Amino acid sequence: MNMKTWKTKNGFEIIRVLSGRSNAYLISYNNIFILADTGKKAALKTLSKNIELLNISVGDLNFLLLTHTHFDHCQSAKRIKQISNCSIITSLVAEDFIKKGYTKLPDGTIQATKLIAGLGNLIGEIKFGYEPFQADIFVEKEYDLNISDKNLKIIATPGHSPDSISIIVDNEIAIVGMSCSEFLIIQFSRLTQMIL
Repeated sequence: MNMKTWKTKNGFEIIRVLSGRSNAYLISYNNIFILADTGKKAALKTLSKNIELLNISVGDLNFLLLTHTHFDHCQSAKRIKQISNCSIITSLVAEDFIKKGYTKLPDGTIQATKLIAGLGNLIGEIKFGYEPFQADIFVEKEYDLNISDKNLKIIATPGHSPDSISIIVDNEIAIVGMSCSEFLIIQFSRLTQMIL
């Protein structure tokens, strides 16, 4: 896998460590490691291997940020917490979902996706569930995660899912979990140049 990397002016490094149906990103700064999303349970072996290629292990993670709790973004959360004892960060809206181990799929926007979502929610918990886990940090609207005097801002961004959150790294890059098949990294400096 090609692990694409972004670097910020203050030395944060963001590395895509899982791609495909769902992406996962490792944010590192001064031996502090934050994983954004886990992918499905079946992807844990690949995720672990890719992290190890960076001379880091899943056991080194300090934080696991879940952009939202659809199964394909959080299915390995409980296992990663057991391995690393990291702090899990989710939206406050996800509190009841993660206790139950299931987050309702999005309703869809056109007839075809509405039908698929409806069928998916009928078999929901069996096919699209995850092991319940305990989060440590709940984000209501906004949360500042201070690391080595540098700030990472986590903000509520409901839309795709009512429990969606995004992380803004070094005021340059935002990691936003969007849909079951894509992830978005926004580089603010480039976006600003395009707008101006």
